[in-house]
Amino acid sequence: MKSFVNFDLTVFLIFVFSVLQIYPLSTISPNNFALQLVTPSLIDSSNSRILSEIQSPLTNYTIQTVLQTSTQTVSANTTVNYVNHTPDNLSEVIFHLYPNAFHPEGYLTIESVRYGGSNLSYLISGIDSTILNVSLVTAPGPGLLLPNTNVTLKLNYQIKIPNSPDRFGWHNTTSPEFLVYNMGNWHPIIAVYDERGWHTAPYIFNFESFYSDVATYEVHITAPENYVVAATGELQTVTNSLGIRTWHWSTGPVRDFTWSASPHYQSSSVLVSGVNITSYHLTDHLEGGQRALQVANQCLVAFGSLFGPYPWSSLRIVETVPGGAGMEYPQLVMISKGLYDNPSILSPFETVIAHEIGHQWIPFTIGTDSYTEPWIDEGFASYAELVFIEYTYGYIERQNHRREKLDSYRFFVTEWGDNNISQSMDYWDTHTGYFEIVYNKASLVFDMLRNQLGDALFYQAWQHVYQQTIHQNLRATDFQSLFEETVGEPLDWYFDHWVFGSGIITLNISNATAHQGSGSWTVTFQLNQAQANPIVLRVPFQVVTAENVEPIWEWIDAVPITNVTITTSALPIWLNLDPEDLLLAKYVNRSIYLGEQSPLANVESCDLTGVRKDSFNSSETIYVNGSGFLPSTTYDLYIVVDSRWIDGTTIPRRIPDTAENVSSDSSGNILPTIVWGPPLTMGKYDIVIDINRNNHYDEGIDALDDKDIEVTAGFFIPEFPPLTILSLFMIATLLAIMFYRKKAQISHKKMGVAGDVSTVEWVQIPPPALFTKPLASRKKGSCRRFLHSKRVLHSKRVQI
Repeated sequence: MKSFVNFDLTVFLIFVFSVLQIYPLSTISPNNFALQLVTPSLIDSSNSRILSEIQSPLTNYTIQTVLQTSTQTVSANTTVNYVNHTPDNLSEVIFHLYPNAFHPEGYLTIESVRYGGSNLSYLISGIDSTILNVSLVTAPGPGLLLPNTNVTLKLNYQIKIPNSPDRFGWHNTTSPEFLVYNMGNWHPIIAVYDERGWHTAPYIFNFESFYSDVATYEVHITAPENYVVAATGELQTVTNSLGIRTWHWSTGPVRDFTWSASPHYQSSSVLVSGVNITSYHLTDHLEGGQRALQVANQCLVAFGSLFGPYPWSSLRIVETVPGGAGMEYPQLVMISKGLYDNPSILSPFETVIAHEIGHQWIPFTIGTDSYTEPWIDEGFASYAELVFIEYTYGYIERQNHRREKLDSYRFFVTEWGDNNISQSMDYWDTHTGYFEIVYNKASLVFDMLRNQLGDALFYQAWQHVYQQTIHQNLRATDFQSLFEETVGEPLDWYFDHWVFGSGIITLNISNATAHQGSGSWTVTFQLNQAQANPIVLRVPFQVVTAENVEPIWEWIDAVPITNVTITTSALPIWLNLDPEDLLLAKYVNRSIYLGEQSPLANVESCDLTGVRKDSFNSSETIYVNGSGFLPSTTYDLYIVVDSRWIDGTTIPRRIPDTAENVSSDSSGNILPTIVWGPPLTMGKYDIVIDINRNNHYDEGIDALDDKDIEVTAGFFIPEFPPLTILSLFMIATLLAIMFYRKKAQISHKKMGVAGDVSTVEWVQIPPPALFTKPLASRKKGSCRRFLHSKRVLHSKRVQI
């Protein structure tokens, strides 16, 4: 056994060394962080202060439940002390019985509802019999429940758990072996009552329709002793007796209590700033389980700093089968085991975890009505994905992920038309596009609001919302009002158009001119709004100059045409409107060339006369000079691979990536210049002069003139780092060893990870640098289907 272990270690080291030579760690490490994590003085991260400000006392649930794995049932009783925090006298208390939506495979049977020692009258109603009305005024009830008073009710019930890969259900697989019970939305829970009355929305399979007030829970879960239970709250005790085990969980203010159980879970934990993060995963998904801890760590640090502190002391990430990519519950998120097969960086595994953890802020810390205003929590969680990526991998990767959302949304709009993000479930139950509008478009609306207000004001407003509404319920109008309190002025111009209206606008630029002044250039142009009702908006422009690229934001008025003036420090060449697509808009004309208005107007007459010869070998050096009307200054010279490669490649690129400086004399003649000739394949190439030092040739704005050259001999060396050949040899050796071992039928036992949860101190990620700038519909019983694609035609639900 020892020799086998040493042999395996040698093979493993060969593999690791080989991979690191081809893919150095620097290529997969996070980029410079784009987000600056801030905690303004208006936020106190003390949980004790937060808890003292919520309404007290809270409603409390005490639940005793027994899982019978032989019959897939749960026997339970709930004692609930309900506190009336409303200004009204209540004649009844209404509960949601969500399991009844799964009938006949799953259901909840009420055996009795008692007050003191007496049975109360009750009625089961609603779509799918998911509403329990308990009368307080029918004898022997306690009578009207007055404001700021409480009543204690005891419910006895039986639950049949459906065999379904869902957020509520049990499911097993044999390869690998995996049996799991998901107990989401499983117990009778009191509906929200406000000035609109009791909220009795039905259970929606394709979406989330859950809405509840905060309460505290004491829950005892009894299951076979070989099971592991993950749940909301804090584990108090675990007791064993006669082959069964009972877990006692206790919570602070939460909006629901959820648990998952399996005999196949392994777990590991990390401690992040006082929050214990635990990952529950299968034996063969140890890598994914550990990666989940890292992602959760990054999310808690980023979201906690930008939106408000995470209000609980524990968080659990559970590998399971929630009916799709993932599902959110207080202090517990379910992640599909299919995603654990690829827990790599920038994979759906990461973004789904970030999305579900984002839900810990909305709707669980700040409550929202997921039935009438689903865009708030799903749009926020989708925006949280962007925050996670920006914090972890930088602005460029964040924009790549945003581009996927934007492209998917635009494709949907092209095929089916646009819609309002503020529609309720009543609308989406009969219309397609829920994911594209409520998830993708809503996240883009949040992101656009950030661009309109600026980073500092945007996140200050978010933290104001957090401080004012933690553990309370928030509506869209409240959200707008709280943002306005921070900004100090009305935001109707934004919310009326982008939240409560369809939003899309049509823009174009025209009549651009450039004028040289004393030490600067002035660009004037017109911004045209083609839609019927022009709006006020902060619009991004980009001016490409002879020296750099200058991004500029300008406010436009609510008029059809706004005259805009921009000052640049160098010669302007191109004017671009919203080049990064930061606005949700259509564009008629978004780019104007300004070069003909400058001394470079006849720059194309410049001749590259001094290429040493038209044909050369790939190892030779190229000498270039030229003459013409080039102003006396310094430019950049590149070899640009054009579309005439011998192998038919059509993508141009500059070689080398670092340019050689090219100078011209007072007559515009290019002085003799030496350009390094890198190894190239046989074929034809162009030599060009690039007047824009900081932009790529393939942007099509900077080629002055070209001269064809032809490589008559040469070969292409892939752009691998040093020692690549040695690395490839090592990998080949490794494959040969593995083949030999298989041939010889050599095997050994792999050591697994088992035992109790281990807790280590996790180093908090340091604050980053300053800001630098799918799901298809499912059938009943399958909450969500995840489609890993940049474009999603439509989906009626994506329960992320």
